[in-house]
Amino acid sequence: MTDFELLEPWRLAWLALPIAALLWSTLRRGHAHVRAATFQPFALLEDEPLPATWRTRLLWLPSALEVLACALVVMAAAEPCVRVVRAAQKTGIDLVLCVDVSSSMAQKDLEATRDRLSAAKTAVRTFVEGRPEDRIGLVRFSRYPDLVCPPTRDHGALTRMVDSLALVERDGPEDATGIGAAVARCVQSLQSAPQASRAVVLVTDGEENVAASGTPNEIGPLQAAQLAMRHGVRVHAIAVGAIAVGAAGPDTSQVEQLSQRTGGAFFRVGDTSGMARVWEEIDRIERSPIEEPDAEMAPRFIAFAMVALVAWIVAALLRRTWLEELP
Repeated sequence: MTDFELLEPWRLAWLALPIAALLWSTLRRGHAHVRAATFQPFALLEDEPLPATWRTRLLWLPSALEVLACALVVMAAAEPCVRVVRAAQKTGIDLVLCVDVSSSMAQKDLEATRDRLSAAKTAVRTFVEGRPEDRIGLVRFSRYPDLVCPPTRDHGALTRMVDSLALVERDGPEDATGIGAAVARCVQSLQSAPQASRAVVLVTDGEENVAASGTPNEIGPLQAAQLAMRHGVRVHAIAVGAIAVGAAGPDTSQVEQLSQRTGGAFFRVGDTSGMARVWEEIDRIERSPIEEPDAEMAPRFIAFAMVALVAWIVAALLRRTWLEELP
């Protein structure tokens, strides 16, 4: 609460009515006491005035309470209110992490003691911990995508699922890299997301090898880009793995176009420190929108009306009990 205002201050002019009523009541009571003294036989016989009692001293109280009640009703009619300022808040975004678990992620070229997937999982945990306002989901993929966790703010459960990610069997039926289908599954999980800002972070070390010219029914990265654009989802892609000097490395051109077309960013990561820097950059890009501080007027007329009612009731009780005036 920062300020007190009256929305209809001109109604305070009505205060003249209870003030006039108080003056009229005081004058009438004064005339009544004069008449009582004039026809009081004991007043003619004695010079000393009658002793004042607590009742005579408080005869003014009911009238004062009635005037107070009227004044409070006038204040309530003037519509008092206070200005309440709401602090700025982060609204959060909806985001899905899309992690490659094909067998090639077992290589230890980012650092000597951990494979690519382990390094990615560590960076993902740090990223999630720094975004408490966001709803974050998880999709793992190799040949097929699997929605492990829909977008949620239960980041404790999410990080446990990230820790449980495991590589598929080498040269097994699922050991392939279906990037387009995985991104499409991420976009599908974000279609009903309430936030206007939505994004996917793709982590992979290879190139699309499921969707090809011989498999027209498969979703490729460029088809997934069209789907993401249609639903307003940005795709940031991280290509992990060190590339030796003179080596060609995987063809990531389609993944780069996927990010570019959806308004996302593409990164190459060759070591653990680079992995950390990339996630920090994504964290900087995908900042939660902040609501501007806002103020609203909160009415307070009910408090004035309630106090006025109590004052009126107390005045009525006093007039009919302890401070009852004799005719």
